[in-house]
Amino acid sequence: MVAVEQRGGQIVKQEHGLSSSELVTALRTLPPELYPRYFKIILGSKTEEGTIPFSTAKFRWAYRDREGMFTPDWYKPLEISPQGNPEQVRAIGQALLLGNKPAEVIYKADGEEYANKSAYKGFIDKELEQQIINGPYQINYAILAVTLYHLTGYSQGDYPDTTICFKKESNGEYSTDLTIAGGLSPKEENILRNWYSSLPFLHPIGQNK
Repeated sequence: MVAVEQRGGQIVKQEHGLSSSELVTALRTLPPELYPRYFKIILGSKTEEGTIPFSTAKFRWAYRDREGMFTPDWYKPLEISPQGNPEQVRAIGQALLLGNKPAEVIYKADGEEYANKSAYKGFIDKELEQQIINGPYQINYAILAVTLYHLTGYSQGDYPDTTICFKKESNGEYSTDLTIAGGLSPKEENILRNWYSSLPFLHPIGQNK
């Protein structure tokens, strides 16, 4: 199922029915010309067993001794947010003492452009294999910003412009959202369209293959 929408000069395509293995293939086959200038990928544990409830580990791309790597976020490397229920608090304490893993993991790169593109390659080469294919996590959400736009003043900063989003749905499949906004050369836009049209969108959400 495909939805194409025009939003203020932006071209938006929404499609459904990508399996987990197809998503991994999509991330791996993204052409180098499209490696994102910003990305955030949220992983969730495949099972609740062996996790720390209500916990999120955060990693950012950084350089250590001239080598790029994902390191724990210096501000909040691990967030634990129980809902105030005493039983939840006790469960968290017990999970920590048992050495359980975080329930959620976030990988993020939002710095200098070259570093972000290196971060994406680092994620594909290392984290994708270790954490997802052979590891305990699955992708719950991903946003890849191929281009950014800049604001000045009170909201100064760089923000996602042309983006590719993947979201895990309740049936285990992934919906996608491609927004073509600005900042792409004609060649880059053609590469993006060709790559996106090659993805194996075979069926709408809820319909078996």
